[in-house]
Amino acid sequence: MGRITASGSSGELSIYVMEGEVLAARSDDDDTMLLRRLLRNGHVDKTQLGALRTEAQGGRLEDVLLNKLPTEQAESLVFDRMRENLGRFLLAEEPSFERMDSLLIGHLHIGHNSRELLAELESLLESGAELASEKGLSTNLARSGFEPAPEHEALWSLVSEPRSVAWLLQKAPIEELDTLATLAKMLAEGVLKRVEDLTPEEEEAALMAELERAAEDPDYVEEPLEERPDEEVFEEELAMFADNDFVRGGDGDGAFTKTKEELNADRIDLTHGRDDMSALGELVGDQETADTAGVKMNFGGPRLSNDDAAKKVAVANEVMEALCTAFDTQDGAGAGMGRVQLLVDGAPSNFSVLFRNARAGSKGSVPGQVLIANLRKRPATEHRGLLNNGLANLIDRAMNMGAETLEDDDILDAFLETCVGYQKRLGL
Repeated sequence: MGRITASGSSGELSIYVMEGEVLAARSDDDDTMLLRRLLRNGHVDKTQLGALRTEAQGGRLEDVLLNKLPTEQAESLVFDRMRENLGRFLLAEEPSFERMDSLLIGHLHIGHNSRELLAELESLLESGAELASEKGLSTNLARSGFEPAPEHEALWSLVSEPRSVAWLLQKAPIEELDTLATLAKMLAEGVLKRVEDLTPEEEEAALMAELERAAEDPDYVEEPLEERPDEEVFEEELAMFADNDFVRGGDGDGAFTKTKEELNADRIDLTHGRDDMSALGELVGDQETADTAGVKMNFGGPRLSNDDAAKKVAVANEVMEALCTAFDTQDGAGAGMGRVQLLVDGAPSNFSVLFRNARAGSKGSVPGQVLIANLRKRPATEHRGLLNNGLANLIDRAMNMGAETLEDDDILDAFLETCVGYQKRLGL
């Protein structure tokens, strides 16, 4: 009895087992993915979504759903989430086992055959493997003219015009592994086909249909960012955050271009001096090796200085302060600081070490000295990557929080304007 953990694409995966049976499977993104599925299935609207998110703070959303939704519906949602996590676990590497005396983890799944479940998931993974690849995700699918099976109509309805597999994964009302396997089956049955398989006439018809739709509704957008319940954003949606501002900077000096040191961060540094090859030459009596091995290769970039780290934190704090101001304006004084603290406390496990003991100030800023002190407790080789990725993740989550929760368009626009170009300002 115990817990098996591994790292997956969504963070840490935890599988709880007892006497050979899988009783629970959890991941860091469970709440986000459950909320997304609830919205996609029409079980909740945007207002209810925000209320569920708020109620689940400090706990797990599945526990809230089991109390709020009809039993059968809630059980189906959380069991499908467990299947998805278990399937992801089968793709993870280097799992580790922790023995436990008891499994006091809330809701446990019983009454299923774990061996049959694992066999089913292996079959799903095999079926959807091609579409799950980088090339597969960018593949555009279209209807072929054949009617789908009743159980496939929900996915089929999303392909009213050619859509990429990645897009369909975002919009599908079912879990991702099931989506990939179902799309693969629909392709095999001829209900769907790849866009490259379209005839020139079909391609032209699809393009004309999209143009006509845009002409009828000039404000047509496939799905506004503010209606997206999860943290994933497509490339075309990121265009609104492109860096077109060359005036402001994170530290107020207006410098967006990288310094010489930053440009050299990923270069190989060749310095002359004695290295291991020279010592090896002397040891084995090969004087030529000892004499000529004079180049020492350093594959590490320059150390991240405190000044550079402080500038990066300042960029993130511009966004946090703007978010704080936005929520103070909408919900009253103090609301913004609470929102920022939720973001800090909700950092994914791989970034939580960076934000340990960090408390948001009254204006929303996160204390840079705390972050830098946490950073210095890690190996030097991790500093730049941990800070860059941790701050970028914080800003991404802040943008999604604002897009989902800020109701006034002017307040939202003012906040998003602050986010423009943050990646370049962070030096990414």
